[in-house]
Amino acid sequence: MSNPERSTVYGVLLEGNNYSGKSSVARALGQKLTARGDTVRQRHCYVVDSEASMDLQRQAFDAVKGWEGRPYPDADLLRGFNVRKSAQILVDSGLIRESAADLNSGAIVIQDRHWFTQYCSNEFFNPGEGLLSEAWLCRHAPRFTVQVYLTCTQEERERRARLRIGPEKHNLNAYQRAHLSELASYDAFCRSVIEDDLSWQIIETDQLPPEAVADSILHTFDAARSAPAGIQAQKEGSGWV
Repeated sequence: MSNPERSTVYGVLLEGNNYSGKSSVARALGQKLTARGDTVRQRHCYVVDSEASMDLQRQAFDAVKGWEGRPYPDADLLRGFNVRKSAQILVDSGLIRESAADLNSGAIVIQDRHWFTQYCSNEFFNPGEGLLSEAWLCRHAPRFTVQVYLTCTQEERERRARLRIGPEKHNLNAYQRAHLSELASYDAFCRSVIEDDLSWQIIETDQLPPEAVADSILHTFDAARSAPAGIQAQKEGSGWV
């Protein structure tokens, strides 16, 4: 049975770690949906625009300081980031619930990251600190029509990293790039959380161009939005996330 306290967003949630292909797939999804006449809302990190979410986003990345030479994972380095980003997820999830009618009025949301990788960041870097509790996830974390976790092999991750030139957008990306070989353990942890959950699709993007991944996701999305309500509710209720 679906949870009446849990918001549902009409759209696709793309989660994954650096170099998994999220941004490229999000662009391809948006282009394909627009080309066939759908209205699309491309979002990153938070769904609803608000001053609180924007401020918490800035504070979170500003909190990652002095990353050079730090181990991986490092609880102290990531604590300030995870606290602020968790607060942002709580704020945005509340705004999603308050804006449910507008969010489900026809436009398809393509969401690049939201609550899942933040929960994983909390549990991997700051385990046992209670940021985004399991009770909150079960009852209040918003669900999307389709939820996808993108991943790739370590070899492909390193190849994609070599292709990126110029400075990183923020210190967190620089820290993760400095520990590229160890990022595989974080990715494996994230996958382990949802590997048996039917409400998630895990796609390995190594041999697939973004357009092919987008086609696969669109097939799943079209099937999900045309499925009987009972079947969709059963799928949403699988697993604890």
